[in-house]
Amino acid sequence: MKALLKGLIVVLLTTILLGCQKASSPVISGPEHAVNDVTAYFPSESNMIWVYQGEGNEFAGFTRRVMIRQGNRVQFSEDNGGTKMMMVFQVSAGEVKRTFFVPEFYTDKNMLNEPDNLAEVILKAPLKSGAVWQDARNRREVLGISEKITVPAGTFENVVKIKVTPLQGGPQGSQLLEYYAPNTGLILREFTAGDNFKVLSKLDNFKP
Repeated sequence: MKALLKGLIVVLLTTILLGCQKASSPVISGPEHAVNDVTAYFPSESNMIWVYQGEGNEFAGFTRRVMIRQGNRVQFSEDNGGTKMMMVFQVSAGEVKRTFFVPEFYTDKNMLNEPDNLAEVILKAPLKSGAVWQDARNRREVLGISEKITVPAGTFENVVKIKVTPLQGGPQGSQLLEYYAPNTGLILREFTAGDNFKVLSKLDNFKP
């Protein structure tokens, strides 16, 4: 059973990816304290690198790098030791959307102009507790925007906590939580299935 869950988590986390334009601190405004510009939570300048420690699965640790940025489109690579993936994101104040994904990608080819094969909104303004959006694959809900989280890279405040629920596939009762910090991006990803199965990816180092 544990072996099956480990296989499923690799597939699920490949499908439910997220992490990351240099930006000023987010402006929290309005009576419900909403974040109206999400770019601070998804920095994406060229050559930025994020290194994550993994727990609970051999592929939970990974390195993410900005390969190319042109305008508001950004190409990332993500290497977990088993495979190297490539993702394209479209970044704006209103939303961060993953538009293209290749599960195995071992070149530096510019893929920013390829036709989209996804439309997955990772972050969406306004970010406020209770905000919900979904696509064909996942439902996302903001659980908080002022979390304080400690990972190997340090302690981060005003962290946005998002619950990702798969609408198809994935173990029954599974849950993915993602934590985004201002001016850093994804700092923690926590997957649970059942009472005892947990996989963590924690930010260890960030090179802006």
